[in-house]
Amino acid sequence: MRYKSFLFTALISCLTLPSYAETTLDAQVIYAIDTAWDEKGIKYSFETGQKLEGCSSSNVYVENSPMSEKILNIALAAHYAKKPVKFRVKGCKAGSMNGIAISLGD
Repeated sequence: MRYKSFLFTALISCLTLPSYAETTLDAQVIYAIDTAWDEKGIKYSFETGQKLEGCSSSNVYVENSPMSEKILNIALAAHYAKKPVKFRVKGCKAGSMNGIAISLGD
């Protein structure tokens, strides 16, 4: 009975998806802004970007949503002014960090 209980618990823990907490990245200057190849979002790149554990890239990916246009407006203004921004991210999406909000850096 104990063996079955242990096996069941181990199986369930392997099947659950990782839960990512929201975090705010350090202020950094945007190096490039590109549309994603899947046409479903925008990718923001940094020269020496901070990378979350579990993500394979320091890029921030923002999926198309009502908020994505507002994020793009702030990002473009900061990019052309060469001012740093802080992205709020939650987990990874296609290897990049999943961006959910932006603010002007210090």
